[in-house]
Amino acid sequence: MSTTQLQIMRRIGTRSAKAQEYRRLMPELPATPRTVKHALVPNRNRLMIAAGRLFSIITQLRYKPDYEDLPALRGHLLKELQQFQCTAERFGYDVDSIMISRYSLCAGIDDIINKTTWGIKGDWQSMSLLSNLQQGITSDERFFLILDKACRAPQKFIDTIELMYICLNLGFEGKFRDQKYERNRLQQMIDYVYSVIRKSRGEFDRCLSPSIYKTAMPPRRKFPLAGIILTSCLIIIGIYGSMNYLLGIYSNQATQQLQHITNTISTTT
Repeated sequence: MSTTQLQIMRRIGTRSAKAQEYRRLMPELPATPRTVKHALVPNRNRLMIAAGRLFSIITQLRYKPDYEDLPALRGHLLKELQQFQCTAERFGYDVDSIMISRYSLCAGIDDIINKTTWGIKGDWQSMSLLSNLQQGITSDERFFLILDKACRAPQKFIDTIELMYICLNLGFEGKFRDQKYERNRLQQMIDYVYSVIRKSRGEFDRCLSPSIYKTAMPPRRKFPLAGIILTSCLIIIGIYGSMNYLLGIYSNQATQQLQHITNTISTTT
């Protein structure tokens, strides 16, 4: 076996091991539809592409009934966040956009886990992804401060604003989590962010599917009823003709065989 073949096999083995580890930590869950107010236009934001796996993880964590090995989960999430950062850097984003986006994803994941029974029971707050980055101000408050400043400079941060907008739609509540009477303010914030994106991007779809983006389906071709009936009749006639032809062949063969038997008996007698 050549050196190149060995290298290819090692790469395949490494990728397979990573995939198995991902499935172990994040088993598949039944799709749970979530309807929110707005959606984004695809193929404009490469930060969203870089964060695709993390968005998928957030969706799974929301509906996971239990989780035992929180340290392993934290390690897995940190690796995914590092991969997101590397991908964003490769796409050419500046340091500010990457750091704000990474912070927003960490805050979103922490918020989701802290609302689950297993996150509360396992004291996720003490090992949160942002536990070493708060610097005297809570992540619940900082998220909205950063979002407000970013919305004042959409020309520079529009991709980051869209990413934070998706975090809100996936369930991030932050400082509004324990303030039920201020949920309207959270919705007003979401609507405000939507308006900022719309002014920058233009109007976009207001129906968000579980996969975030819709896939356009080609229009179905319509056939006239008369054509369907005529086609069905031709098929039936064709089947009848074929059966009649085959029956004639088998009948002739049977008649010939009977005649042969009769002639044989007559000759013998």
